[in-house]
Amino acid sequence: AAASTSLLCARGPLSEGEVGGVGCVMDSGGVGMGGGEVLPAVVRIVDEEPSLLFSYTWGGKMTNLNRPKDEPLERMLSRIKINCQKALKPKSKSKRKNNSKGNGGGGGGDEEGQPPNGDEMDVAVSLLREDRSAVAESTGCAQAFSEASVLTLNGQLYAIHVNPPAVKTLEVNQAVIVGCPVIPFVETEFEDPSTFVFEWYRKGHHHTSPPHWLAYGPMYVPTPEDIGSRLELRAYHPSLPAFGSSTVVEAIQQPPPAGWRERRIATFARQQPKDTSATQDSLWGGWGAWFGYQHHQQQEQERASPPLRVCSFNVLAPILARTPVAQFQMFPYCLQEHLDIGYRRPMIARELLELDCDLMCLQETQLSFYQNTLVPLFGDIYHPTITLKAGKLQEGSACLLRRGPLD
Repeated sequence: AAASTSLLCARGPLSEGEVGGVGCVMDSGGVGMGGGEVLPAVVRIVDEEPSLLFSYTWGGKMTNLNRPKDEPLERMLSRIKINCQKALKPKSKSKRKNNSKGNGGGGGGDEEGQPPNGDEMDVAVSLLREDRSAVAESTGCAQAFSEASVLTLNGQLYAIHVNPPAVKTLEVNQAVIVGCPVIPFVETEFEDPSTFVFEWYRKGHHHTSPPHWLAYGPMYVPTPEDIGSRLELRAYHPSLPAFGSSTVVEAIQQPPPAGWRERRIATFARQQPKDTSATQDSLWGGWGAWFGYQHHQQQEQERASPPLRVCSFNVLAPILARTPVAQFQMFPYCLQEHLDIGYRRPMIARELLELDCDLMCLQETQLSFYQNTLVPLFGDIYHPTITLKAGKLQEGSACLLRRGPLD
């Protein structure tokens, strides 16, 4: 599936009064009291990296600055000032003319934060501590942001968030098939992925059509209604919804035709034992009464301790599926793209979900498949373990035991 990742500037479905997002007022005692709008600004400072990343919104657009940690604050503030001056600079006549044609008339001063006409505006920018004192511009950037509470930019206040929970990677590396779970690959920083919000949207191919909300959660199962559209996944932390990530999946496929797999699933479906004691009693007289009593006792035991559902499944490790032996001798009837784990992964996940076993024993389980598919999909309801074979192939046997009665 073709996927692209971008930084979200929109807040999504949360209202502006929620969890410190755009439009909120800082807590009591902080800079920005008195009803002024305070926007969030994020600073990422990691000990192992020589640079820091500063992200903020200006004129409705996200700006990211990657600067050396030991760079004097004066230089970074100067860069912020230059970026803002570029945004405030009046458009050229040619651009205004083009905009007039595209927008049905109007000058170059329609955009937020841009003056109608005039000379280049002066921009005031400073970094303040919580007591409103300015951080010295000779201070190194990393130290300056660790001391700061607020950035002021032409009267706009930004609350500084150092190393807040963030999405580092958000990808969909699988075929997207109707009826099969879509399990994204998610990496987060400074907080566990379980604390993040995941939202799924259906998008048309026309950019003017608004996205249609589908579901919450880190997994989504496409429906026939999704065919012909694109899926968008948004991930963000509730404390800073404006600084999330999104990825768009372009192609949604029809599932393979129903057949032996569906019949096998139906055969394996859970069934309650039938009570035949009355029939046995009528057939066997006195002996039938004794037999019926014994059968009734067995049924009561089964109800108290339901049957254990077990499946053993060879999932064909991707590294083994790419060998010539697999492609030309073991599975010569199978197309190469159907042997690819990106195609098989969602259908294996669907199979295991529908089997609904208490114990799953999976052979040829590659470590990456275990970490990126089995654990995210089943980790909350099963105890997952894996034992790898000796060698460099990183594949082995995985077991998943249902939590609860079997603990």
